[in-house]
Amino acid sequence: ICSNCQNKGCPRKQLFCVARSRFHLVLANLGKTPLDSAERALLAPNDGDGGDNIKSQDIRNTIFLYEQTELDQEDVWQTLARLLHYPHATIPH
Repeated sequence: ICSNCQNKGCPRKQLFCVARSRFHLVLANLGKTPLDSAERALLAPNDGDGGDNIKSQDIRNTIFLYEQTELDQEDVWQTLARLLHYPHATIPH
């Protein structure tokens, strides 16, 4: 439950709510976070199990995260090009 929206919608009637989406649980499940006891307490504070049922699958693939508002920044495209071993300095966009 999003503490801001209380199941009534997000602040300022936003369409998406990061807290409600629980995206952080997906990253933890993929093994992209340490998943120690302190993190488990933060990941699922409202879950009855306290986050104990979150299991890491230790996926080795690299994940490239970006915020949509960053797409107009050239360094995002340069970083993505390096990650993908793109043959040019940047990806056309």
